[in-house]
Formats: sequence, C-alpha cells, structure tokens
Amino acid sequence: MDRHWRRAVHIERRAGREVVHAASKAEFHLRFRHLRLRALTSRPALILLAATIATVALAACRGGGAAPSGSPTIPVIQPTPSQSECANSVYPAEAPQFQPEDVMDLTETASGLKYLVLQQGEGAKPSSTAPVITRYTGWLSQGCVIDSSFLRNPDTTTFGLGQSLIPGWKEGLQDMQVGEKRMLVMPPELGYGPLGQAPRVPPNSTLIYYVELVDILDPAEATATVETRITATAQALETVRANAEATATAFSGGVPATATPTIAPTP
Repeated sequence: MDRHWRRAVHIERRAGREVVHAASKAEFHLRFRHLRLRALTSRPALILLAATIATVALAACRGGGAAPSGSPTIPVIQPTPSQSECANSVYPAEAPQFQPEDVMDLTETASGLKYLVLQQGEGAKPSSTAPVITRYTGWLSQGCVIDSSFLRNPDTTTFGLGQSLIPGWKEGLQDMQVGEKRMLVMPPELGYGPLGQAPRVPPNSTLIYYVELVDILDPAEATATVETRITATAQALETVRANAEATATAFSGGVPATATPTIAPTP
C-alpha cells in the first residue's frame, strides 16, 4: 500500500499538485484511484498515447499499401486456346506443316517481320493494292492452326492487298514473287496486336504463316473471280435449300412443308 501511495504522491508532486495524506485505508484507496486517473489523463500521458496510436496506424498503412522492396515481378500469362478452338484435327496431312520459330533460319526485316524462303519465285511482285491468289496456313507459336486455305475447296484464296490485312501479311506478300513460298513469323504488332482475334488468337500472339503467292490478278480478273465464286456459293445454297424442302415434304406425308393447314371452325 505504501509503495503504491508513494508512487502516486511522486507523480502528483512532479505535476506540481498538492497531496493531502489519507487518514484511513478507505480514504487511501479512494485518493489512490483518483491520483491514478489524474496521472493517466495528464498532458504527458495523453501525448504519449496519441504518439503510440499514430505510430501503429502509420505502420498499418505502410504494411497494407506499400510494395516491399525487392518483390518479384509476377508474369502475365496469356490464355492459350483449347484444342477445340484449333483446326489441327481437320488440317490435311498433305498440307504444309508447322515449323517452330527456333528451328528456322530466319531473316528479319526492319519492322520485325521474320521470313524463310522455302521456294524461290520467278514472276513479278505485287503492288500495295494488287489482287492476289494465295495458299496459306496460320499457326500460333505453339502450333495451333488458326486458319488455312487448305481447309477449303478450292485451296486458294483471292483478296486485294489494299484490303484491311494485318501488317505482316501486306509486307510479306509485297516482297514475294509469283511462285514463291515462304514461312513468315509476325510479332504481335504486325499481327492482331493486344486485342487478338477471338476465339483462336489470344492478345499479343506471335503468328507463324506458310504463304504461297500463286498469282497476281488485274482488277478485272479479280472481280470476275469473286463473282464466279459468289455465283457458285449461291448455287450451292440453292441446292441445299431444295434438298431440305424435299426432305421435309417426305417426312410430312407428301404435304409441302410450306403449306398452311386448314383448321375447321368449332361450332
């Protein structure tokens, strides 16, 4: 009891306050609690408490919001198309096959386009707007077939270099001669860039193409070729429609599928 009282008296006297001794034990406890409360609420104690709270709060903010020094960089992994989105299962075995970039002896242009000449051509080179006939296959860097003229019949594709083609296609074809075959490796900025082309081309994909320049057309020939293919497609669709109608008629017992049934009124 004396020890606690002496401590409380010492605190009070340091604060410059007068201390009156207690006459009884009960009065001592009452005064002791009073002195402890005054000591805890004194100006130095409040300053110390505020400083402690501020230090804890600052440490919490730093711990939650600041990145620790020397923290490792987390790599961004781009999505890979599933095999169901690749055309490998229907790609012809006799068509040109995939070659990884690291096994080809490539030449790089100033734009970053890389190429390997598989077969030299002997004809002219196309202009920047010329219609051309090509055969091609495109892969992602891991071998996923994203598109190919060999999946269609005929296996050639006609288009104009003035169309909205990816930059790697335009640059690569303009440097080729008729009859030439090349492998082209296009970095993302010469391909589909940060947007990609769903569902087969993820963002920022490197593309590998086999390209064969079959011929260069003049505009009139290109128009005739396109019109011929449009006519052939329209005829094929008409044949499909006629066969579908014949099948529907057979299943409906001889009643044409377009016939509207007559419903007798109910008395």
